[in-house]
Amino acid sequence: MKKYILFFFLYHSLQAVSFMSQESPAIYNAREYKKPNKQGQPNQVFKNQLGQMFVDPRTGDGGRCYGMILQPDLKILLIGSSLVNGVDRFTAIRLHQNGSLDLTFGNGGTFYYNSTIASNGLSDEAYSGALQSTGKIILYGITTLNTGENRFALMRLTVNGELDRSFGNNGVIYIVNPIAGGGADQFDFPGIKGLVIRPDDKILVVGTSTRGAEFFYAIAQFTKDGQLDTTFGTNGTTYLPIHFFTGGTRDVANAVILQSDGKAIVAGKSRNAATQYRFSCARLLVNGQLDTTFGINGYMTLPYAISGNITSDSCNDLVLQRDEKIILAGQTDGTIDDTNRFALARLTKDGLLDITFGNSGTTYIPQSISGGNNNNDILRSIVLQQYGNKLIVAGSSNNRFALARFNKDGFLDATFGNKEGSAYKSNYINGLSDFLYDIAIDQNSYIWAAGSTGTGAGGYFALANYENIPTTTDIIDYITYFNLPMIL
Repeated sequence: MKKYILFFFLYHSLQAVSFMSQESPAIYNAREYKKPNKQGQPNQVFKNQLGQMFVDPRTGDGGRCYGMILQPDLKILLIGSSLVNGVDRFTAIRLHQNGSLDLTFGNGGTFYYNSTIASNGLSDEAYSGALQSTGKIILYGITTLNTGENRFALMRLTVNGELDRSFGNNGVIYIVNPIAGGGADQFDFPGIKGLVIRPDDKILVVGTSTRGAEFFYAIAQFTKDGQLDTTFGTNGTTYLPIHFFTGGTRDVANAVILQSDGKAIVAGKSRNAATQYRFSCARLLVNGQLDTTFGINGYMTLPYAISGNITSDSCNDLVLQRDEKIILAGQTDGTIDDTNRFALARLTKDGLLDITFGNSGTTYIPQSISGGNNNNDILRSIVLQQYGNKLIVAGSSNNRFALARFNKDGFLDATFGNKEGSAYKSNYINGLSDFLYDIAIDQNSYIWAAGSTGTGAGGYFALANYENIPTTTDIIDYITYFNLPMIL
């Protein structure tokens, strides 16, 4: 065992990726690699520019990054929107792991769509993306019509960052009619918030559709080439017409994930009769029908706020653990000052609260990661660490990048970061506001965090990199779970 552990650490030390810049007109603040002393710390130290960089979308007016794809070749796709002549457009930037632009992608490393996805559109925003088995890139988000209504929107790029015109309608597709029905007071907002690619490359998306003052979980499925899949729901779309809470009127879907049998867990938040939001989720069968064996008749809601206060919670992301237990991640109101704190809940694979996790099924960080009672912490993304089954969550605290790591039992991992389980980037990457939206872990266990930096509309795409080498206990957990042979 000791030899195996030694081999593992030697291998990962050799594979550790330096995060350094080859200066170019669009790349700033990436510095030479320097190994830190503790997990959760940025992987370099240079005049407080801690393993971070920002990228100008080069469309003239700046932009905002909301998502990231870590490719199998370890190239990094940053996805969001940029202003082109003052109007938001789908944008993607691809980087090498050393932070330099991948000049083989798009136009000098950047793609942006110089039009609106809808022919009668006003603007578009991309929230994130995913790769199909061919390596082609699906971008998803929202298109806003000239009537002010919003619609689900998708786009596909080739592996080299060109618009793939064999997809949808000449490379793009949007759902023309609101999923919950037609009418002037109905729209799909705020676009596609979650997407998964099925093994056959079909594309499942989730978001929210409204009808008057009511909000509904809305789901659609597309064929691999961007047409609505008529075998799913009703001609490719469906929504959950029964509200999660009796007397509630608003259910908002924010994320989706697939279980091993192809069933889809959709998660978000639902408002009760007292107008307070709570974590919620539902499960759909492969054909888009509600799976009534999940939770209670297909639905699951937390009846209370995780912090114990009376105000609202929001589930923004979810992940499956190895045993297919479901981790819901978001924020809860943490203090009487109506600020938010990172929060998690764990369900069994069939949608019941798992009381063996945290404090009877839920957990939260009671203090702001950045310090101070009045600072606001918003959790945006969660990933499962391959070794040890630990949970890494990320978002923003006091408008700065913030991360935390929980052990598999739902308690903070005190070996991570600089605040006994959490990490906080005290400096701004650029400007006066940083917002972290997405994280991923590479094959060397490093954490990549993507978001936006800067103030107002003229912002930049931002990226940071953090140390995350597994401990001996993590490795033993992994070996034991998968019954792997020892390397002697």
